[in-house]
Amino acid sequence: MLVIAGDGVEKERLICRIKKEKIGNIIFLGGVPHSRLPDLMNCGNLFVLPSLWEGMPIVLLEALACGIPCVATNVGQVSDIMKNGVNGYVVNSRDRVIMKKYISIVLKGNRISSDECRKSVMQYSSERVIRRIEEFYNSVI
Repeated sequence: MLVIAGDGVEKERLICRIKKEKIGNIIFLGGVPHSRLPDLMNCGNLFVLPSLWEGMPIVLLEALACGIPCVATNVGQVSDIMKNGVNGYVVNSRDRVIMKKYISIVLKGNRISSDECRKSVMQYSSERVIRRIEEFYNSVI
């Protein structure tokens, strides 16, 4: 089953395509309160971020912190976060064939460790980020 959360600009186009092609087992949740995201992510086997642009995608960090392997397009700082085969896979933007390949690899049992996913985002913990900000301010004062 595929669960899609959010109310992005592509939602209506996706719904029409799914109906036209008679694709089943897809649930559109629409906008989801941030407080519900951890529960949703912890039910999943894979998180996919097919963005065409991003900065630092916090939702990717959140999914990895839940121990969920990710497949994401190489936009913004995604390649700083993702390590192929360790916590998921990075795909060049708009490469549907490779995106499908990596999604299949993860779903067919390529065992990406939940612990490795969690470890990969530890450098972004609030404690470490605050410490780096303090160090920066102390260096310029």
